[in-house]
Amino acid sequence: MSALSETLTRKYEDFYPLTPFQQGIIFHVLDTPKAGVYLNQQQYTFRGDLNLDAFKQALQIVMDRHQILRTSFVVSAPRGPLQVVHRKLNLPWTMYDWSDVPRATAAERLDTFVRSDFKVGFDLLRAPLMRMTLIRVEPDLYEFIWSFHLLLVDAWTMQVILRELLALYHGLLNRQPA
Repeated sequence: MSALSETLTRKYEDFYPLTPFQQGIIFHVLDTPKAGVYLNQQQYTFRGDLNLDAFKQALQIVMDRHQILRTSFVVSAPRGPLQVVHRKLNLPWTMYDWSDVPRATAAERLDTFVRSDFKVGFDLLRAPLMRMTLIRVEPDLYEFIWSFHLLLVDAWTMQVILRELLALYHGLLNRQPA
């Protein structure tokens, strides 16, 4: 095995062509790159004690389990666009604590954050094509924003992934496999 092959094997898990649906999305993304049509944000509110370490660990497990969440896209490959599955990626995680500011101020900050996060978009060459932000707005109230490109999953599939995330989180809290 050549040095290049070894490096690729260490860094990447798989390469394969896009599905017809993904090809259609790529066409529109390249046609109007600034439109943001294929970006999605899911926002969830959590109330109560949240074990941040277990939550982050559950998120990392979800990303590790699903190849598509570790995928980037090469649109200029010689034989057509490719999906590139990365072997291991760190969780794209940010956390803010706004619990010490008035609720109205936190709500304004949250609105501004959601709008600006959407405008950031994604570079198709850089996996993961998602980012997660947890914002503590009160001592026992959190807003979780999961931004992702629809090349990965649609909003319906994201709901399935969210249920898996919550099952893993509760499994970690109870020291039981999910």
